[in-house]
Amino acid sequence: MNERVKILRDTLKLTLEKFGERIGVKKAAVSRWENGDKIADRMVLAICREFHVNEEWLRNGTGSMFIVIPSSAMEQLKKEFNLDDFSYHLVYEYLKLEPAQKTIVNNFLQSIVKEDEATCNDISSETCSVAEAEEAYIKSRSKLAKKTEQSVLNTTEDAAKTDKAVNQ
Repeated sequence: MNERVKILRDTLKLTLEKFGERIGVKKAAVSRWENGDKIADRMVLAICREFHVNEEWLRNGTGSMFIVIPSSAMEQLKKEFNLDDFSYHLVYEYLKLEPAQKTIVNNFLQSIVKEDEATCNDISSETCSVAEAEEAYIKSRSKLAKKTEQSVLNTTEDAAKTDKAVNQ
């Protein structure tokens, strides 16, 4: 991995100092890594995130050096809103959905918000005991689970009907 850090830095045409600045370390740390010191996992992740490096390549030398960036607009969103990898991919995958699929996701998320608002109203009363609050919360989660299960079943049934119509 130490050799690959040097290869990466050379590929990016960055000095020890500039490379270190981008990931929040001094040039001496980068120099030590390139000369064989162990690189902490958090620094490996920082290098991958900052320079769009394929973690598998950096750790093991397999695959390509860089990851493919879906779009510069997504990268701007990631930086502006400080998105972690999960959030980044969640937004990216949502944006790729068909309009009908987006409607299903939107309805599901709105039902969660509505249920949470109702639960908050039920449990925010000054006369509400802890036991009553817990019961209201569990009840709201049960309702949501049933709605979600029904929504998934409906979506699955609709997809099956569409497939059947297409195949006929």
